[in-house]
Amino acid sequence: MFPNDAIFTNLVNLRDTVPGVVISDKYGIEAGYEDLFDDIAQLRRTLRQQLPSESFDSRGLLHPESRRIASITTSVYHFLISFFTIASLGGACVPLCESNPVHKTELE
Repeated sequence: MFPNDAIFTNLVNLRDTVPGVVISDKYGIEAGYEDLFDDIAQLRRTLRQQLPSESFDSRGLLHPESRRIASITTSVYHFLISFFTIASLGGACVPLCESNPVHKTELE
């Protein structure tokens, strides 16, 4: 599921060696590495279904012109899911701040 990259290799090692809750945020989300992996897999499926098929190459990775994907999240956990999902597809996650009025104006 993940590219052969040090950050993803370390995540797999953590999933296999650190059980239980490792993420707890102010929105009441408590998750372990297994939850993180499941949610990343779900978001990968969703992005592959909803983005145009031309966005992906034969390996299922994003083409260079489709690599930048914006992410607006409120929780740290959801940001981590979007960051790792987009990175695993060969993309670059562009985080946007939900509370920044400049971004809200530009998006409306």
